[in-house]
Amino acid sequence: MFDKYVTRFSTIAWGQGSSADLELPYLSSPVSEYTVIAIAQQGSGQSANLVSAISTTLSVPNPEPPAMENLSLVFSPSNPSPGDIVLVTITDESNNPVEGLSITVVRGDETLTSLLSNENGQNSFPILVGEITIRVSGGQYYPVEISLQVNEDGIDDDDGLPGDRDADGYGDLLDAFPDDSSEWFDTDLDNIGNNADTDDDSDGILDDQELLSNPQTNPLKADTDNDGYCDGAIDVFQMCVGGDLFPIDSSEWADSDNDGIGDNSDPTPFGDIDDNQNNQNGTGDLTDNSTDSQQDSESESSDSTSNSMVLIGGSIGLIVILIAVGLFITLRNRGDEVDEKRFAKEEELFETISSSIATAPSVPPITARGEMIDGYEAIQFPAGSGNWFYRDPTTGAWIEWR
Repeated sequence: MFDKYVTRFSTIAWGQGSSADLELPYLSSPVSEYTVIAIAQQGSGQSANLVSAISTTLSVPNPEPPAMENLSLVFSPSNPSPGDIVLVTITDESNNPVEGLSITVVRGDETLTSLLSNENGQNSFPILVGEITIRVSGGQYYPVEISLQVNEDGIDDDDGLPGDRDADGYGDLLDAFPDDSSEWFDTDLDNIGNNADTDDDSDGILDDQELLSNPQTNPLKADTDNDGYCDGAIDVFQMCVGGDLFPIDSSEWADSDNDGIGDNSDPTPFGDIDDNQNNQNGTGDLTDNSTDSQQDSESESSDSTSNSMVLIGGSIGLIVILIAVGLFITLRNRGDEVDEKRFAKEEELFETISSSIATAPSVPPITARGEMIDGYEAIQFPAGSGNWFYRDPTTGAWIEWR
């Protein structure tokens, strides 16, 4: 019968608990709607009956798993004898009572008790002899399961059930200092209780400073915005890297140009370097609204500087002109003397050349080589002059050819 009907469902969620689970307020599933069906056992042994139930409302889907918390259980008395009624108080991590959780007490295959915690997070049940398992579950809390052996003399365990040994109001299960009534939490696990620790999350920022900071960060959480960068400058092992400049904005953590705009959303995250590049490629300054006024100021300064430079340049130009005129007059006077000396040198050079031409040889030197013409060695000398000479075969001297 069970296989015939249940296997028709596309998705089945299994669980163990009390009727509180029929609502499943924190069901995590991508399916749009669920109708919760439950089968429960009433009684025990051969007299037990199975009953079914179906929820009257559809559970609310939740695509993401809920944020789970730990539970603290305090039993009173913590060392009960068989037959004693035990009161259990259930609180969350903030020490607030939790209502509506399933409390089941099982011995072997027999369910002895199935209860719900009331508005004070409490309920009571008897302790019987045997191997007992106490389970507390439901909601967005991690289930707690405690196993113990109960004999005729009581619980076979020196510590007994979890209680509150130091009577500080925090159960021993979650009390980091179960024997110190002045401490119960140790957020950063440095063995210094939060009440005495001035930096509970070890992010490098004192708790008082975090509470007074703007924006305010969480003194019990090293990475307030969960972006992987710690609120303070100190790295926290396996949690975050120090130095978040935007501790409550998970999309930003660095500001390279210190302009108050995070690098991830800043079009020019490196400031002047980006501005220079933008100006060079014609895109302009995208983020600095003061660019135009700065350019106007620079323009006015440039105009003033230009006017001053014109006056200075004019004065220098006049001085240069006067110097040039003086040099021209001086060089002109000296030019006449230079021309006279140059003329004398040229005349002397002409006379030297003329003398050289007059004394030039009229016959080719005996070492000159000519060409054979009509059986004679002949040469035109000087070359291109039209004067020809032939070599005397007997003496070897050059004789003018007439």
